[in-house]
Amino acid sequence: MNDFEATLRAAARELRAARRPVILLGPEGAAAAPVLLQIADRLGAAVFTTPDAKSAIDHRRSSGTFSFGASASGRRIVEQADVVLAVSALGEFSCRLGEAFRQHRLIQVTESVMDVGRNVEPAISLVGPAIASTVGLLAAQLSWVIPNARPAWFRELAGATSLQALPAVRPGLIHPIAAIAAIQAALPDAARVCLDVTSGALHAYEHLCVTTAQRVFSSIESGACMSEALLASLGIRLASNLPTLALVGDWGFCMAPAELHAAVELELDRYVVLIWANSGGAFIGAGVEQQGIVVPEQVWRWRRPPNFAQVAAGYGARGVTVTDAETLQQELSSALRGAGPVIIEAKIDPAIPVPAGDRFLTLGEARA
Repeated sequence: MNDFEATLRAAARELRAARRPVILLGPEGAAAAPVLLQIADRLGAAVFTTPDAKSAIDHRRSSGTFSFGASASGRRIVEQADVVLAVSALGEFSCRLGEAFRQHRLIQVTESVMDVGRNVEPAISLVGPAIASTVGLLAAQLSWVIPNARPAWFRELAGATSLQALPAVRPGLIHPIAAIAAIQAALPDAARVCLDVTSGALHAYEHLCVTTAQRVFSSIESGACMSEALLASLGIRLASNLPTLALVGDWGFCMAPAELHAAVELELDRYVVLIWANSGGAFIGAGVEQQGIVVPEQVWRWRRPPNFAQVAAGYGARGVTVTDAETLQQELSSALRGAGPVIIEAKIDPAIPVPAGDRFLTLGEARA
């Protein structure tokens, strides 16, 4: 028996002994998702994805994202887990720089030794073959040691947000969760969604329900920059020839608005840029607050935001401003199925907290 086979058997033993297992899937392991779901059924395990792998698993089989945008129920499940099978590189932004898994028995599956122990040292690391191959071998081992599927241990901890329970917002503004529900309802069956570094993306990680046919692209765990989704969405729309939505922040949009001219020149239809307009810098504001840095609000919030519909018109695109969720759904649904490009500015209530979880706390602790 070689070292890899011995490690594989050790991983199977750890998972067999686990009472509350969790599986975390990163984009590196997307091809192994179907087999991982079989493993989850056998173990009775909860399945999470990192934000960058959100659409690798159908929302009906996923417990959500973990790290950015993790729901309260998701955090409860992971806190009570005893063993975590991470089919992921566990990158810079994954799970609070790895702190979330420091109290767990961690089994990591990756193709590169450079990904092992970057943020937290795993108890067992399966490194070498293609991830899909390793996961297949692990599934075969588990079929021997766990002949019957186990009941899911985490069901009572799971929860969902009801739109009916949302607090009222000021007239002319949209509750962010209602905005995400409108986006979800408007998406065509095979839409492509690009998420930028914005508070809107954080709400989308938590609340947007997508299928594996509705691909979500994000790079928040691999050094993403604001407005990156605007650039990436153009290539994704051209390569896929499918309806494409770029969800960008108001600050982020201002970093690369000239890219709109490329969309106009190419006469892209079924292409929408949705600007999450909540007075500027909400994502940055959340970081400032969590880290305990005292700065004037004017540093990260606009007093006079740009008129994005007029900016869009200046580039030759159609620009729309919406102030309620119903209109947002109608405009987005029409734009993703019709002529374009279209820029939709959604006025989001800036008073609703940004769901950054505990991502920034480590940075604050590091400063201290």
